[in-house]
Amino acid sequence: MEEELKKMAVTDALTGLYNRGYLNECLDNEYRRGIRYGTPLCLIILDVDHFKSVNDTYGHPAGDKVLIDMASELKHHSRDIDIVARYGGEEFVLILPQTDSKSGLILAERLRAAVEALEIPIHDELNLNITISIGLVAIPETETDSADRALYQAKHSGRNRVILSTE
Repeated sequence: MEEELKKMAVTDALTGLYNRGYLNECLDNEYRRGIRYGTPLCLIILDVDHFKSVNDTYGHPAGDKVLIDMASELKHHSRDIDIVARYGGEEFVLILPQTDSKSGLILAERLRAAVEALEIPIHDELNLNITISIGLVAIPETETDSADRALYQAKHSGRNRVILSTE
């Protein structure tokens, strides 16, 4: 029972991914480890393009299905050492320890393409296709909050793309 309570404390109830609190703790730890040992670290922040229209058009159960299926896809394409978390709403964050910007870009593009290829069953005869926009930052070359700015740059430049922050 105690083990189950610990799991619930760090897990997002809908997606089964880590929650924001656990993400923040891990990011702090991984950032310090990277600085101490001189190892690279990438941070990916992403969100579902036009997610509000999914909820408005098909209802919140369909929106939940989109988030669940997308979370599964993110987890499937990440490594065991990566931290995959639901940041809030339709936003997700991945912490990629020991990953430089080149490798981070490769993974981010793989995630973008995998999500774009998803067909999410909503009703008996309806599958939804979604896209994501991704901001990526390599630490310590740039600050962690630059990932958020890169995400918004991806959204404002047409969505369904990956932007590496160089700030």
